[in-house]
Amino acid sequence: MDPFWTIPVRLLSIALLGSFVALIVLPMCVRWIDEQLGYFMLLLGAGLLWLSLHLGVVQFDTGAFVQTLLLSQRSGLHLLILEPWVLILCYFSLSLLLLLLHRPLHRGLRRWSRAIHPPVLVFLWTLIAGSLGSLSAIVMAVIGALFFAILRDVTHRDYTPCVILYAAAIGLSALLTTVGGPLSLFIAHTLGEGNAYLLRTFGGIYVVNILALALVSGLLASRARVLAETPEERMLKDIHRAERVVSWRRDAMEVKEALHAVEEFEEYAHDFSHELDRILHSTTKLYFFILGLLFFGEAAKPVAVRLFADLSPLAAFFGNAVSTVADNALLGLLEIHKGMPQSLVLVLGISLTLWGVGLVPGNVTNIVLKERHGISFRRWASIGLPCAVGLAVLNVTLIQTGVAGWLMF
Repeated sequence: MDPFWTIPVRLLSIALLGSFVALIVLPMCVRWIDEQLGYFMLLLGAGLLWLSLHLGVVQFDTGAFVQTLLLSQRSGLHLLILEPWVLILCYFSLSLLLLLLHRPLHRGLRRWSRAIHPPVLVFLWTLIAGSLGSLSAIVMAVIGALFFAILRDVTHRDYTPCVILYAAAIGLSALLTTVGGPLSLFIAHTLGEGNAYLLRTFGGIYVVNILALALVSGLLASRARVLAETPEERMLKDIHRAERVVSWRRDAMEVKEALHAVEEFEEYAHDFSHELDRILHSTTKLYFFILGLLFFGEAAKPVAVRLFADLSPLAAFFGNAVSTVADNALLGLLEIHKGMPQSLVLVLGISLTLWGVGLVPGNVTNIVLKERHGISFRRWASIGLPCAVGLAVLNVTLIQTGVAGWLMF
């Protein structure tokens, strides 16, 4: 019997398996967990880490995130300790800026949507803005959330599938530079390489993926279903119609005063303090989500290292489907080693990223877009999983036929 699989390791493995199932099933079945996914992720990750520590299984590298947190060590601080704060600060600052600039941006995007056919606009946005995830995936997630929200308001159509494909686009483009996301940063850091290496490795295959995503996104946008009018929208429409009638007839002072009071309430309901409170709440949930993901990853590290150690490239490609609920940056650290062939780095890196669109926990950008658009966990899974499988089939075909090798330079 393999000496690694001791009783504590087996118990931890069972707990990990149960946690994976819980993370997939519970948000689909329990509405509160779906709405408060960040807090749930923190509780789940902290519980797993406590169990791993209690069983004596977890092993920290020098200066690792959790070791630094628990032992208050300042030396050799791991990159992961910086990542939550950088992402959170970026998310909060950009959300606040977009709130302040909401009206001019809303007017500008309205003009765009009237001048360009919405499916074409979605195609161009996915193609161009999706590629800018290489500059910062979290920034483009926030900006993209605003774009699709305004487009939804203007056209009154549901663009949720396009939002999820956009999440896949910015997740894949983040591989192209070290500032795009933590996975690309860790790949370059582990291999002792820079942006030029990432572009040579992933640039060609990324072009194929982004074109496919943009085309499918535009097609889905052309078939986007019309949203049902909500009671609040009907009420506001009736109020504005009554306001125009009263203004035209220039009478009924009491009605005018009532309409003015309704308008004041409407402004108050959407004022700066209300929106700021919403941003603070979503920022807190995002931070707890990232923190829980890091705890989860540290607890799972010993078992993950063992399971991925002897896998073939093709098996690892499909084994990386666990990145739908796990930290793909951590898995990248476990799988990619210095001196590894460029072709193998391509297989592992692209698979870690594409599977991340499958479920909400698969990528930080997913949780941003979920929160900003109110997409349920179940709805995301119903679109994200087929998208991830489709991308997997596309990329496996490119790899197995040798086309992926031609795309590297």
